[in-house]
Amino acid sequence: IAEGGAAQQAFSQELDRVVKSVPEIVERRVTQQAGTTVLQLDTLKESVRVNFREELAQLDVRLSMLASRCNEIEKTREYMVEISRKTQAMDDKVQTSIPVLENKLSLLREEVQTALGEVRGELDRKTEKTATDVQRQGLEQKCRQLEDTIQQLRQDKLVDSDVVGRKLST
Repeated sequence: IAEGGAAQQAFSQELDRVVKSVPEIVERRVTQQAGTTVLQLDTLKESVRVNFREELAQLDVRLSMLASRCNEIEKTREYMVEISRKTQAMDDKVQTSIPVLENKLSLLREEVQTALGEVRGELDRKTEKTATDVQRQGLEQKCRQLEDTIQQLRQDKLVDSDVVGRKLST
């Protein structure tokens, strides 16, 4: 029993020592783990800062590009508004000019018809005169040919001049 009591006491002392050392061991372990965790957190924090700066720089570049594109779009929009305004003004001018032009066209048609009638009349008169002149010239030529023929026949004494005179008079 005495041995059992000593063993139990030794066990109790060992247990007391272990129980007393547990907080110290836990504290060492926690301190060690905390140090590792703090180091990991510092590394992670620096990595996040670097990544954040890189992402921020990329976003800044994208933002600049977007701002530039927005400026281009705004200029294009302004240009399109100006084109639309000018197109509307031109369309308005065309719409107001159409009746004026149609009226001028109608007047020109009337003038052309009048001038065409005058030209046709003049052409008809000249055509009649030319036809008469051509007929007269043709008749004159035939008369000259007949006179030449009569002259030839007279010379040849084949035709009596009285007969020829009567035939010419008819």
